[in-house]
Amino acid sequence: MSQTAEIINFQRPIVKANVEEGYVQIANTMVEHLAQLDMSGRMIRVAIAIIRKTYGYNKKKDRITASQLAEVMKYEGAHTHLSSDVKKLIKHGVILGERTGSYIGPNPILSDWKTSKKEPKTVTLQPDRNQSPTKPKTVTPLTENGQKKEPKTVNTKDKKDNFTKDNIKKTVEALPEVIPKQTFLEFVKHRKEIKKPFTETQLSKFIKKLERLHAEDYDLTSILDEAIENGWQGIFPKPHHKVLPSQGANSSGYSGFDVREVPVNEH
Repeated sequence: MSQTAEIINFQRPIVKANVEEGYVQIANTMVEHLAQLDMSGRMIRVAIAIIRKTYGYNKKKDRITASQLAEVMKYEGAHTHLSSDVKKLIKHGVILGERTGSYIGPNPILSDWKTSKKEPKTVTLQPDRNQSPTKPKTVTPLTENGQKKEPKTVNTKDKKDNFTKDNIKKTVEALPEVIPKQTFLEFVKHRKEIKKPFTETQLSKFIKKLERLHAEDYDLTSILDEAIENGWQGIFPKPHHKVLPSQGANSSGYSGFDVREVPVNEH
């Protein structure tokens, strides 16, 4: 008696895409970049799953765990593999975020994507050890007699001192009479001692300022002395620096008036 085996054909269910059941709104250029990713198939699947969990719900980012990715991917392996893939995708600029379990999402700046899973190698050019390095030739200038010409040295300190001594001296000689020369020189010296010497332009403007203060009845000597005593870089005129108007020739304070005794009518 012969036995026959019955073969049962199991047909897979037909699954048809239907936008009425929902769809992911994604730019064509992002789909093209996904197709250009030269990475493992699982990493690309992880990237697509993240897009599904974010753009599929009209979100830019969402808190996505490894178990959620595994559910979308129908992945039965260790979830640690998916977490590792997410870190690599973040490193390659495909995904934004920190790690699984945190807010992650696709990076819309496609130019930041590194489509290759391999890091680009940096090539460092090493010098040829067999070839001796060439040093630039130095040309020694010579005089007309064939002797070595010494380079000229410029002493900048002397130039600065020359300005401090010569130009200040000429400025003081041409100083207006209303400015006390001795106190003025002491203030100039004080500025040099506090490491704030006058430049030629500053000195010219400072003299004009003193002239204006004198025209406004300020005592320039007291103003300059106060600045020196307090170690100030500038001057600060105050009301107590003003002097009384000229009293004229008479010590009594009356000018041009004849002071006489006025008889008093006694009742």
